[in-house]
Parts: sequence; structure tokens; C-alpha cells
Amino acid sequence: MKMEDRQASRIHYNMALIGGFLGAYGVVSRGNFPSAQTGNMISILTMAIGRKPLDFLIHVGALVVYVAAIVLCTWLPKHAKIRLPQLSLAVSSIAAVLMTMIPMNADPILSLYPLFFATAFQWCSFKGARGFTCATIFSTNNLRQFSSAAVEVWLNHDDSFLDKFKFFGGTLLSFHTGAAAAIFLTLAFEEKASLFCLLPLAAAWAQVETALHRAAAHQTA
Repeated sequence: MKMEDRQASRIHYNMALIGGFLGAYGVVSRGNFPSAQTGNMISILTMAIGRKPLDFLIHVGALVVYVAAIVLCTWLPKHAKIRLPQLSLAVSSIAAVLMTMIPMNADPILSLYPLFFATAFQWCSFKGARGFTCATIFSTNNLRQFSSAAVEVWLNHDDSFLDKFKFFGGTLLSFHTGAAAAIFLTLAFEEKASLFCLLPLAAAWAQVETALHRAAAHQTA
């Protein structure tokens, strides 16, 4: 494997760990998964039908925050000289700090607004590696890709899927390692547990900067 591919894989796996951490932190501390909107959009319909205007607005607000991050990630690269990966890491770091300031008894959806924004921003900024499109903030499609690749390798005896099998397997392992860490830390430190995510975020920043410097050195060589 080329050095560039190894670097890209390390960054990707680290981001999957961060995605798993933030997702599990949201579930354990606030009872909701902040990395996806399927459940929230269904809740919006439920609140509208159930005539709960305040809850309806809070859930709509969560959807707006999530979509706003996607819009910003799509718009910014074409209108500003900015690197989305570094900006995403900064956004996630700010969100991790903000979460410590929101009490555990706050509205469970309203309190997750920072993570709704940060995880959506991460999804758009880290889209995969080594030619594989792969989310780092949730696992359903990654599980499908891993399972289908496993069938191709072990049952259909097609070794061309081995790299895919390893890549998505590594992503799932990284994601759920981060999730497991978040579960234990949140049970111990409650809302303050989000600060522990600053460690892999700092490591990811160093990895991204190292990759950029090596790419620049390679171009000038």
C-alpha cells in the first residue's frame, strides 16, 4: 500500500473513532443519536400530528441545524479559500466544549444542537479514503458494505474484494471503539465526557497537517 493510502486510512479510521464517540456520547448523555436525522424527521411528523408545537419546533430546529452544516460544507469550498477537514475538526472541538456547558436535564434534542451541526459537518468533510465512499459518523451502510465484501471474499472466493472487506471492517472497528469509550466515559463523567474527544481530534489535526505537508513536498520534489 502506498504511503498516501496509509495516511488516508489512518485519518479515516481516526475520524470514524471520533464519529463513534460523538454518536454514543449523544445517546448515553441525552438519549438521542446526533449523527443522523431519520428518527428526528419521523418525530417531526409525530409532533405535528400530536399537536405539540414546542416539541415540533425543537425537532424542526434540529433538522435545520443539520442541513445548515451540509449547506455550508457545499457552499464554502466554492466561495472561500478554506480546507473543510481542518474546519470540521475545529467545529467538532468547539461542539465538544459546548456540550460540557449544557446540563444533563436540558431538553434532549435542543441540547444536541452542537453535535447535530458538528457530525453533519464531519460527514461532508471526510467522505472516505482509497477510493471508497464511507461515512465516519454512522455505521448502517458501512455494515452493508463490510458484509457484502465478506460474502464475496469468503463464500464467492473473489479476492478482489479483500481490500474493501478490510477497509470497511477497520471503519466499523474504529467507530465502535470510539462508541465504547464514550459509553464508559459518559457514565463516569456525564456531560464532561465530551472533552475526552479532544484527544483524537488533536491527533486527527496532526494527521491531516502531516498529509498536507507531505503532499506539498512531493509536488515540489
